[in-house]
Amino acid sequence: MAGNLIAVVLAAINWYLRFASNDPATVVLSAGIWLSLVTVLLLLFNGWKGWELVYHHHVGVADVVASERKSMTRATASARASNRVGRPGVT
Repeated sequence: MAGNLIAVVLAAINWYLRFASNDPATVVLSAGIWLSLVTVLLLLFNGWKGWELVYHHHVGVADVVASERKSMTRATASARASNRVGRPGVT
């Protein structure tokens, strides 16, 4: 998360340097390309580490525990089925 925040700050600095300059071409050729390169490399690194967390270490976010999820899906399915019975035109 900190890497993404740093990337946003670098992009904001890059934008400000271009905006505040009288000659944006010189800023782009001197500092802009390097700031953009560092930002892209930082985002690639953050994406790689995020992918590693999800696929190698199985880190994720679950709203409910798996046992609760099974009971909730059964209850939801039975409630939906009971609402459809005897009601014409409901799909």
